[in-house]
Amino acid sequence: MLYENNKAYEDNVNNGGVPFLATYAAQNGQRLNERKGKSIRLAKLYYLQAETLEGGKADAMKKRAGRVFGCCSHRELAIGSGGYAYNLHTHRCRDRNCVECQRVRAFVLQQKIREITPELIAKTNSKDGLIFGTLTVKNPPITELKDYLKILSKAFARMMKRKEFKQVAIGGFRCFEVTRGESGEDFCHPHIHFLLQVTSAYFSRKSPLYINSDDWATAWTDCLKLEVEKTGRIFNYADYPSGKAFVKILRVQAPDYTRENRKYATIETLQKEGDQVINYVLKYTAKEDENSKKALVRGDAWFFEYDKQIKNIRAISFFGIYKTLIGELAPREYNEKEIKIDLDNNQAKFYSAVWDDEHKYIAIETTEEEALNKKRTNTINSIKTTLLAQFESKNYILDIIIAAMNKGDFLTVNEEINNHNILAERTYKTFKRMEKAGELVERKSGFYQPFHDYLFKSVIYEKMESILTAEELENIKREIELNIEVVEDNPPF
Repeated sequence: MLYENNKAYEDNVNNGGVPFLATYAAQNGQRLNERKGKSIRLAKLYYLQAETLEGGKADAMKKRAGRVFGCCSHRELAIGSGGYAYNLHTHRCRDRNCVECQRVRAFVLQQKIREITPELIAKTNSKDGLIFGTLTVKNPPITELKDYLKILSKAFARMMKRKEFKQVAIGGFRCFEVTRGESGEDFCHPHIHFLLQVTSAYFSRKSPLYINSDDWATAWTDCLKLEVEKTGRIFNYADYPSGKAFVKILRVQAPDYTRENRKYATIETLQKEGDQVINYVLKYTAKEDENSKKALVRGDAWFFEYDKQIKNIRAISFFGIYKTLIGELAPREYNEKEIKIDLDNNQAKFYSAVWDDEHKYIAIETTEEEALNKKRTNTINSIKTTLLAQFESKNYILDIIIAAMNKGDFLTVNEEINNHNILAERTYKTFKRMEKAGELVERKSGFYQPFHDYLFKSVIYEKMESILTAEELENIKREIELNIEVVEDNPPF
């Protein structure tokens, strides 16, 4: 927004009357300003890089710069009585280098861990301990980063399968961190941070299950060597000062740990005060160190090579019982009643925050109804996108079934029928999510109710009990295409 020529704006600035967000959100308003500023600087780096490229690559980089530049430019916020701004709705770029989006991803994972904790306690032992660890490898050239991240991932999985670890490890999660390192401008320093739940007996006095730091280093080096050599590279023990890869293993302390009261974290602690423990690991995936000498985001060749190397790499991964329980979590549903209760409890006031050329958010007061309506619309649009993708996938599977039937390949037919049935169940759940969001329940007149009935046709979600004829499959395809037209061309989306 441009206000330089606006006299009223100038008068307000001089009188200190501009409604900047940080004035209302004393706790985190300035932090939101700083993160948005970083996303704009990142967008500028992308745009400058696009100027050095040609053709489709240049266009793609400019589009990426535009997405990052617009990230969180307009927010719908609820500010509680304590001065903390809660985000109700905004458009995000989801760029892998955007600090704001990295923070959101870390928060979502933190929320998932919080959700599985009760089940975790029920299925394991509330007294199980926690280990925080760091595992390293010799600094590789930045051009080989992707290969080494895969090596680290496979070596970690291999180590967890070894007998001494398998009998004590319950599960946990690991994340990658990459820094510039100190081996030269063409090198990088990738490593793993992990949080591991171990059996309560692991830390018992003189426990035979306990693994000391030296044994951790030996095991990690052995697994690392195997995975490095699998890629045709040479593993040289002389590259490591002690003949072993550097490993740091710590027992996680409880939040109220003191020297006098040596209290350590357990799974029970994770349920009560887990955010501090979880963030200790997740913070490495969203580091804000742009003023550091080791800062990742700079407009140099190293950064853009790093950006290319980490594409399609899973930065955070769960394993053991954590992976199982998180896989069983139902998709989060929009529940406006719960949101309103939470907002009422926090005595929230509502604002639209708009990014200003003064590098600050300006807060414009709005109403709960306006803010939640934008959030609801965004939720419905997101579900619509998923629903359309599932419809398209359904027709793609039907095309494969028809082609396989024409060739007499009934093995493929049976496989694809199974895929179809799995997708049918997911499609039904997606529609129910849309229904629970309130869009179809609240509007019973006009087009919406027939739309509700139409999507409940059996061709959408019922499973195939047996092989159908090609003609029957074609009829199903036509019905699905009609549904696609209905969703694409009409409200409420």
